[in-house]
Amino acid sequence: MQECIAIAQHTYIKYVDKPAHVVVATGEHCISDLPLIEVQGKGKKFKEFFHIVENVTPEHLTQIREVMCADEIVVGRLPGFVSPGDALHESCHLQLVVDSAANTVLQFFHSSVPLPWGVVKAFCRGGSVKVLNYKIATNSDLVKRGCLVMLSKIKGEQWLTQALQEKLRRPPKNGDMVGNASGGSWDVTPDELREGIAYINKNAPVANSNNEQFLWSLLNVRDKESPIFGWPLHIVSRACSNRSLGNSQAEAEHFFPLLVPGELHIPVILDDAILSSISFEDIKSFLDVGETCLVDARHRAAKFVRNQVRILLNNQWEEDDEPDDLSYNNSISWNQFKKMISSALGDAPCVYVRVASEHQSQTIHRFEGGGVIEDRLTSTHKSFYSKYKDGVYAKYSGYEEKLQVEADFISDLLATSEEKEYMRRGATYDSWAEEADTAPVEYPPTPRSRPASSNAAQSPVIKSPPPKMMKKSEDDDADEEAAKAMHSD
Repeated sequence: MQECIAIAQHTYIKYVDKPAHVVVATGEHCISDLPLIEVQGKGKKFKEFFHIVENVTPEHLTQIREVMCADEIVVGRLPGFVSPGDALHESCHLQLVVDSAANTVLQFFHSSVPLPWGVVKAFCRGGSVKVLNYKIATNSDLVKRGCLVMLSKIKGEQWLTQALQEKLRRPPKNGDMVGNASGGSWDVTPDELREGIAYINKNAPVANSNNEQFLWSLLNVRDKESPIFGWPLHIVSRACSNRSLGNSQAEAEHFFPLLVPGELHIPVILDDAILSSISFEDIKSFLDVGETCLVDARHRAAKFVRNQVRILLNNQWEEDDEPDDLSYNNSISWNQFKKMISSALGDAPCVYVRVASEHQSQTIHRFEGGGVIEDRLTSTHKSFYSKYKDGVYAKYSGYEEKLQVEADFISDLLATSEEKEYMRRGATYDSWAEEADTAPVEYPPTPRSRPASSNAAQSPVIKSPPPKMMKKSEDDDADEEAAKAMHSD
């Protein structure tokens, strides 16, 4: 495999819509040499996966060749053990590799959208599912390209929607700032890449208003003592630009103790309004969440969505309008809230938020002092959020499970219609498996073309069962007596 990875160093993957037919006359590898590992991926999603079918007969190989070489490929006409167990749709392609030396067929599925485990198992007809072992190298894309190199060395026939192409190389130019020092093409090792990027992140100027970054890049790609000597100028410039644009130079954090479900609201805020200058009808209209509407804004019209959160903030305050005895309460009634918003609200020691609802019984939340965030959290989350603010990354019990729920929630929101169809089918297959108490699911056969009328004419006549007969004796059931009478005739 390492030899194949070395060959793939200067290649890239090109994808096509229709599988290209390739015949490999001689080969030094077989399907069993591929770096594949079997997985059990319940709850996970996949874009590429494999299934191996062994002991394929010559007759079946001929049938595979006829179907895959046709002008229009109909996977439903493939032999049952090779055709997918469910409809592929346009987002997923079936690729086949025939190892003629071992009479083995490799099913290679590639999808542009993630597929749930239930659909993956259905495509493989309940058989073992394999994926590439990306741990054999530090670069996962290089592992994929190395696998394609190995596939090209398996004797037999292949129908693939992806193929390797040679990268264009720069002609050697001595002294060219986009070449390397020796005049050859730019080709560095992964460790050299990491060292160069680290050097850029540490030393490159952040500003570029006076071409500081550009000058720094020009000087360093020509400096023989620089880790980025000989690097292409456009790559160095891109790295410098990324350093300037990324999150205002803030370090990215990948952990947060609070998850989206139950904690997220997207509000519309009316801040620092002088209520005495606004008619009560306008205030009521702003807080009315019963319908979707357009409103005038500073630069363009803004859209308010039905049941959207509305927050009204104001610097005016009449202390007598705040309800009494709220030391132990985090909410107030509708009448109290209505009284407050009907008058000026100035120097309020608290913030009141009414979550979007058309019902008067909706809770109005009261936040006091520094509790604007904490008071919205459950008792389970408060202590962990406090630890997070102190720099302690602690996870409460069940955090990982809820994190997966959040990921599924976001995935469902962003999923296309085809992805939702795959998820619906995956959930169906999972429910079947649970009902069968982990027994293997019998996947329906791939639909085939309807039989010709001549074949239908030769089918035997189907007779209806005999009618229910009255019982004549104590020994036999009425239906048994009728069956005996029919056979005796």
